[in-house]
Amino acid sequence: MPGPRLPACYNAFPNTTLRMPQVPQDFGYALENAFGNLVFFSPVALRTPPGETNRIFVVEQGGKIWAITNLSAPNKTLFMDISRRVLNPETGLTAWLFILAMPLTASSSSDTP
Repeated sequence: MPGPRLPACYNAFPNTTLRMPQVPQDFGYALENAFGNLVFFSPVALRTPPGETNRIFVVEQGGKIWAITNLSAPNKTLFMDISRRVLNPETGLTAWLFILAMPLTASSSSDTP
């Protein structure tokens, strides 16, 4: 028994004008390790402290944050490990933010009306 008949507007027609190459073009792009031979497990974010130019932090989904110093010859140091507090490594740590310490002035004080 055939299925229900579709209205004419749902009929599919072959595209006879689209010509795709048999071999995809090579645009010369390639992936490259940004930090030499350093390896990270599920990196989800890169952060740089404001005003710094030779240090980057890599946030891993599992809860580790690595500091990468000396970007010309990178090495990594464990900056923070909250992996025991990450309850679900599938969702895990997804971001990290630098909070700048702002000096309290009279105009920003909560006591000022």
